[in-house]
Amino acid sequence: MELLLADKERIRQQFDYLCKLVIKGERCSYIKGILKRAEREIPFSDMPEFELNSLHTTDKYPIENAHYSVMGFNVEVLDDKLAEAIDELSPVKRDVILLYYFVGMNGSEIAEMMGKDRSVVNYHKRNALSILKKSMESRGR
Repeated sequence: MELLLADKERIRQQFDYLCKLVIKGERCSYIKGILKRAEREIPFSDMPEFELNSLHTTDKYPIENAHYSVMGFNVEVLDDKLAEAIDELSPVKRDVILLYYFVGMNGSEIAEMMGKDRSVVNYHKRNALSILKKSMESRGR
C-alpha cells in the first residue's frame, strides 16, 4: 500500500515536530546543568589562599635529592638545606650522623663498624650536631 503525498507530508511534519521537541528539551537540560554548576563554582580570585595552595602538586624525583654512600649504605637526604649543612661536616662526622639518624644504628654499632671507641663516636655525633645546628640557624631554618 502506497502512502499518499499528503500522508507523507503529514508524517514528515510530525517527525520534524518531535525532533524539535527533543532538541528543545536537550537545550533546557544543558542550560539547567550549566546554571546548577555555576551555583557551586567559585572563581580562583575568590578562593582562600590555603585552598589555592592545596590545588597543586609538585613532582619529586630522587635524582634531585642528596645521596651519600656510607659504609655500604645508600642514604638519601630529602631536605636541600640539611644536605648543604651535612656537606660542611668532616667525613667522619658526616658518616656518624648519617649512620645514626638516617640508617638507624646506635653508637655501639657505629663504633664497631668504624673500628673506633663508642665514646669517640659519641663525641663526633655531639660535635656534628652542634655544627649542624649553627649551620641550619645561619641558613634561616
